[in-house]
Amino acid sequence: MKHKCSTCKKAKPLSSYYTSNKNKIGRSYSCKTCDKKRGIIGARKLKAKDPLGWYKKNRNLELIRTYGITLDEYEKMLIQQESSCYICKIKAPLHVCGYPVLAVDHDALTGKVRGLLCRPCNIAIGIFKHDVQILQRAIEYLAAGQLESQTRINPL
Repeated sequence: MKHKCSTCKKAKPLSSYYTSNKNKIGRSYSCKTCDKKRGIIGARKLKAKDPLGWYKKNRNLELIRTYGITLDEYEKMLIQQESSCYICKIKAPLHVCGYPVLAVDHDALTGKVRGLLCRPCNIAIGIFKHDVQILQRAIEYLAAGQLESQTRINPL
């Protein structure tokens, strides 16, 4: 069975349409190709008209989907951390639209958000496998190296 697209006016098989409960045949009025074109054009117009609004809308959806927090919760965390990385305290870099961006660090097992980190610190925690004991040994290693280099420079 074929259905005529309301946008391009071409008759196409039903598989070329998204399912919908808005009409008798259970398919959308326009074909998938036309729907996609309209969606892309609409997104481009919104992005050009209001880049910050477009960014915030998409960031909010991404935060909810990935971490279970809203953009408002993210912004509260940014304020609490003074727009800087929780670990190294470097100020957050700005997105193209001027919005500060830090990675959301979370416990992979529980999904609980721990804080906001700069990209290098977030990557470092991942490299150390989120393991406190490994990080502690790394601290001891660095401290021992600093102590050794100080005694070489200033022998007693």
